Amino acid sequence: MDTKEIAKISIDRFAEQLGKSEAVLFWQHLDENPSTKPMLAGLYQAGCDPLMLMTLAVLYCKGEELGVTEITKRATGYSAQQLASLSERLLQAAKDIQALNEASMPGGVTLWKLIRVLGGGELLEKTLAPVLPSEQLDFEFTRLPVILAAYSVFLKSWPHPTYRALMSERDLGRRFFLTEFVVYVETILGHANWNAIAAAIAAVHFALGEPKAVSTDVESLRSAVEEFQRHNPRIYGDIRKWAEIAAGSRARNKAERSRGAAEA
Repeated sequence: MDTKEIAKISIDRFAEQLGKSEAVLFWQHLDENPSTKPMLAGLYQAGCDPLMLMTLAVLYCKGEELGVTEITKRATGYSAQQLASLSERLLQAAKDIQALNEASMPGGVTLWKLIRVLGGGELLEKTLAPVLPSEQLDFEFTRLPVILAAYSVFLKSWPHPTYRALMSERDLGRRFFLTEFVVYVETILGHANWNAIAAAIAAVHFALGEPKAVSTDVESLRSAVEEFQRHNPRIYGDIRKWAEIAAGSRARNKAERSRGAAEA
């Protein structure tokens, strides 16, 4: 595989995080600004998580619009009241499933114990075997109530309580997400590559229809982050800790995948 093909695959990882129409514009911008392509590929190959960078770039460019109740309703198809109702139903389902998981036949034989010993059965083997081995089913079923309950909690405060708090002061929220983007790149690379940072944000900005009042040039971005750090030293410190944890987690996951591929 040549360098050009490797770079395209790397950039695809970024484009995949956008909606289809936005991804088309994202690639258009890259075609019109070919110098951006090696910078994005370099970020990916250095270990930056495309999901992390693209999400933060979108939130920086257009985050203030995503917190509006009406836009949330359009995005999900649910009003705030409907989301709260769904959250309650999921929480009740979690409780019901937990009760079923704990219900036992004579001698303490439960649903998940039977699955562990006897497998998933013919129907489950046919439908789930391609994606989930039957020996994992008991583990997944016992986790299901916890996952549903957690999902219920986050759904009730959709899109995210911290996000809501940040976007109540829109300019603070915008600069917060930009700072997270920059500090994350700096943590992965060991330095803030401002040209690559500005190039990535400019590509996302174009893909989103170039929202107004959003700076994309290097000096404006650098100034905004420096100002945020001066006025919010405690939050900046928390962002740096978060970035170190995120970078460490990605490195461990990458190492585990590489080890698994080698063993296979």
